Amino acid sequence: MSNIVKWSVVGVITFIVLLIAKLPATQVLSRIELPKNISLSGIDGTIWDGTVTNLIVNNIAIENVHWETSFWQLLLGKLALDLDAGNNRSAEKVSFNGNAAVYLFDPTHIQASDFNLYLPANMVIAQISLPVAVDAAGRFKVVIDELDYPTECANLQGSGQWINAGIDGLGQPLSLGNFDADLSCIEKDTLVTIKQPNRFNLSAKARVTKAMKISVDGTFKPADDLPDEVKEAAKFFGRTDAEGYYTIKL
Repeated sequence: MSNIVKWSVVGVITFIVLLIAKLPATQVLSRIELPKNISLSGIDGTIWDGTVTNLIVNNIAIENVHWETSFWQLLLGKLALDLDAGNNRSAEKVSFNGNAAVYLFDPTHIQASDFNLYLPANMVIAQISLPVAVDAAGRFKVVIDELDYPTECANLQGSGQWINAGIDGLGQPLSLGNFDADLSCIEKDTLVTIKQPNRFNLSAKARVTKAMKISVDGTFKPADDLPDEVKEAAKFFGRTDAEGYYTIKL
């Protein structure tokens, strides 16, 4: 009789494990009440290894999001994901890949490592209030070596780049090459430090709060070989200093 009980328990446990291992992602995600600014469609696979064909966040479309997650990390209260989305060869699409984690008992605590993100430049520039209306070309690449964000920025090591930068709206399309930046934390905010050399001789610090409020403080001086339309537009930032640099405060 004891053997019957033992093998019955083993059978039930095996069934439960297999049920969890093969649990369809659509059965879980379709029952989660998502924020109004997030929607998804085309769910396939399991909760451990699945795909979403279309994910929309704040009207930004992200295609072919694939994830893999660890069952053992989940037992420790941590949703650890290996993520891949989009096509990083397409300059007009959002794409990313790398490792990210969220603590189940503190969903505001986010971690990431070896994470690469590509964003169309025009999509980002549209979120910033500028004195001159311009369209942007190229895309932003963000490399996160390490991130620990428990509600606020605790640790961030990474870099950013505006690849094949360009602007249009000053009379003619203008290619500007690349812009480079370092990523870090400052007083629990995220800090983007833009470095020279670049065609605007731009040095700036952009500070992003947890409420996504952005402030920019820096200086720039258009290169001598840039068109006169660019130099005229720069005057919207006020007077130059003794060395010909304009001050940016946004």
